[in-house]
Amino acid sequence: MTQRLREAIEALHTIDDLPEAEQASLALTVLDLVKSARTRTSWGPKWRDSTPQERASEFLEWAASRKGGPGLTLEQIHRDTIYE
Repeated sequence: MTQRLREAIEALHTIDDLPEAEQASLALTVLDLVKSARTRTSWGPKWRDSTPQERASEFLEWAASRKGGPGLTLEQIHRDTIYE
């Protein structure tokens, strides 16, 4: 769920305190956001809707899929050689 949709849903808790015209507007906004949420492409990149745990898991999966590169030796990443 996107931040914008969360904020709209939170606003529903105080909907009775709003004038009738604003209640209708808020309800329509929430409906539009829910309809749009069904199609992820309307919200942009997937990471925008992912939790930090989901992003970390997807990153680790991606990193694990990258095999066979030359990599760096321990000597190359030693603290003394990094700054040369």
